[in-house]
Amino acid sequence: MSGLVGSLTGASNEFNELGVRDTIKGIKTAGRLVARIAEAELAKKEDKLDNGKEETIDPTLLVQEIKDEMEL
Repeated sequence: MSGLVGSLTGASNEFNELGVRDTIKGIKTAGRLVARIAEAELAKKEDKLDNGKEETIDPTLLVQEIKDEMEL
C-alpha cells in the first residue's frame, strides 16, 4: 500500500512490533512516523486539488484549431 493508508498501516505495524518497555525506541519511531504521515496527508491534499481543477477552453483557440484541421 502507498499513500496515507499505507503510511498509517505501516505506522501501526511498527508500533505493534515494539516492546512494551521500549520507550526510547517508541519515541524515535513516533517522530519518524509523524513526518511520514504528514507527507502522505500533504500528497493526498495536492492530488485532490489537482484532480479538482477543470481545464478551461479558450473558444478563439478552439475555433482556430478546428479551422487548421479543416484545411488539411
